[in-house]
Amino acid sequence: MTLTDDFFAAGTTNGTIGELGWAFTGDNIAKLVGQAAHPGILQRTSTSNAVLAETWLGHDANAAQAFAALSGVAFRAALIIKIENNSATTTIRMGFADDASAAPPNNGVYFENTTGTWTGVARSSSMSSTTSSSTTADNVFHTFQIVNDGANNVSFWDNDMLLGTVTSHVPGGALLPFFDIQSNNASSKSMDIDAFQFTMTVSR
Repeated sequence: MTLTDDFFAAGTTNGTIGELGWAFTGDNIAKLVGQAAHPGILQRTSTSNAVLAETWLGHDANAAQAFAALSGVAFRAALIIKIENNSATTTIRMGFADDASAAPPNNGVYFENTTGTWTGVARSSSMSSTTSSSTTADNVFHTFQIVNDGANNVSFWDNDMLLGTVTSHVPGGALLPFFDIQSNNASSKSMDIDAFQFTMTVSR
């Protein structure tokens, strides 16, 4: 099974965002003109201090999650984004969580930028494991990947660089895909979402 969204048809109302019908709450949302090698861009902006701009795929930000569980499931997820105005006063999380409106969620497998660097996080019942390495956040497009080998060895990649593999605190409950950004000062912070892809093997 493969889910792909290039945000060619990204609208700005709930259920019309992208080809898969994402939803959102909090602050500004906009459809941007495509850039070289990055057609179809959805921009999410946190315009003021401590306001979380959430984008998720599913019925609700914290209910009826799209995936019953990703623990023990072989999958690969790719997320292509750019931060317009990164700084250590920006919080970004993206990947999979049980609640896109929580900061941080109690359960999830996601990338996190809270200090101007990216790390990979596995979080279960509010206990976390993080990658041993991190990478500096900047303002160009990156392809981030989360890969589970099926035995809960979850690796996190920034472009072609492995940040590390976590083997504990992989949550067993239901999760949904999400992108969150929050400004932690008085200035606006924006994230340009170019693409989302999720692949796993299922029997039908």
